[in-house]
Amino acid sequence: MNQLMKMLSNSEKFNSYIDDIKKTKSPSLLTGLTDVMKAYFSYATSQYVDKKICIITYNEIQARNIVKNLEFFTDKVVFVPKKEIVTYDYLVESKDLPYERIDSLNKIKQQKAQIVVTTIETMMQVMISEDVLYKHIMEFKVGNTYSLEQIKQDLVYLGYTRCDLIEAKGQFSLRGGILDIALNEKKGIRIEFWGDEIDSIRYFNIISQRSTDMCKEITIYPAHEFVLELPLEEVVQNIKKRENIQFEENIKQDIEQILNGGHISKIDKYFNSFYKKSSTLLDYIKEDFIICIDEIAKIKARAKNALTDNKNIQEMLTDKEKMIPDVTLNMLDYDTVFEKIGNRRTIYLEKQDIISQSEENLQLKHKKIHFLTREINYYKSSMEVFLEDIQKAINEEKTVIVLGGSEESSRKLSLLLLEKEIPHKYLENLNYNLPKNIVIVTKGSLESGFEYYDINLLVISSKELFNIDTKKRRKSHTAFSEGEKVVFADLKRRGLCCS
Repeated sequence: MNQLMKMLSNSEKFNSYIDDIKKTKSPSLLTGLTDVMKAYFSYATSQYVDKKICIITYNEIQARNIVKNLEFFTDKVVFVPKKEIVTYDYLVESKDLPYERIDSLNKIKQQKAQIVVTTIETMMQVMISEDVLYKHIMEFKVGNTYSLEQIKQDLVYLGYTRCDLIEAKGQFSLRGGILDIALNEKKGIRIEFWGDEIDSIRYFNIISQRSTDMCKEITIYPAHEFVLELPLEEVVQNIKKRENIQFEENIKQDIEQILNGGHISKIDKYFNSFYKKSSTLLDYIKEDFIICIDEIAKIKARAKNALTDNKNIQEMLTDKEKMIPDVTLNMLDYDTVFEKIGNRRTIYLEKQDIISQSEENLQLKHKKIHFLTREINYYKSSMEVFLEDIQKAINEEKTVIVLGGSEESSRKLSLLLLEKEIPHKYLENLNYNLPKNIVIVTKGSLESGFEYYDINLLVISSKELFNIDTKKRRKSHTAFSEGEKVVFADLKRRGLCCS
């Protein structure tokens, strides 16, 4: 736990909130939080109570901003976007979104996701159940024996496409006793067999085909979420049994395409014929997750608008005598989603105080905690204000942390503070004890800075203030090396330099 996290233990309000969470008192309402503070508190909660977090917010722009802020604190954060529902038949579809979704789902399954970020609209959509999606995951281990024919069949079940030579994610090749599987666009796994026994497993670069690391075992997860539960012939029979189905030319074409293996683009359309039951993302989020609700009023409004948009699409398709996709008909409403959340530990995150009527609607059983915070943004024209505010904060004995972005721009910032005779120290990260009465400069960035009054903390993200001139890089680096000795020596004499 770095020093930015540890500082929160100095806040009586934060400690009270954590005590409630540990005692499973729920729900909790935290108000007065800037967007960056929401990410800060969410990650801190996962650290202090040792639980995973799922943040539900109101749209994808906000979700991706939350992810960017969380990435300053941890690399174990994933974003699960909503499914893009295909309402018409397209010949070409982007694979980026399905790959982003399956990568996130796989990390959740592998318990590599400390924090999951998603939207209310994603939670309203139906999807394949977890047990079906991961029914055919494959585990390979050196020394074990396998049937190559069964391996080929299972890889197809997992959504992989056989090729002569793998070139992209979602592909596999089998040449003699060598099985290659693409794990992503750049890295693959190569499994060499001696007869039916695995002789070696190693990672390799897909572009250069050069081997990298050896390993003893590997688990292969689905390439996308459109894996099959039923044989295609049974799926077609289910489609034919549907009520009010009109066997027009496009329906016949759909069936022909499904039987010929082009079923993926038809799953959303005939979802109820492909799967015996459906799930939502919340079913993938286990009970040990704490649910964070970001701006409940905005979530409720977005859920209402999503249902309206969904209804408009259905009416448009009906007018055009087109079939309405099953996943559109299956979409949940706001109340159903929150019924599924049920009695899970829930935290409501708000910028403003919620009026008493809203509090009553939330049925909060425990005290609301209001935090005194503010958002801070500086721009290129604000340089003098930026420097004045830093000096003022030092005089008021606040802990001041300035995030300089890249290492190069952070060192450039250090030179500026040296020039302005502002006491400071550059740290590679915030795992060290933070000295008092000086500015801490470190790498990284947030979408905005913030001040947290309860613990006298000021964090500034200076990415808008500095542009590195690439032509002067060598000179700037040299100047910093010389200047670094001056400022650290000066701080040491004054007793301000930390170990």
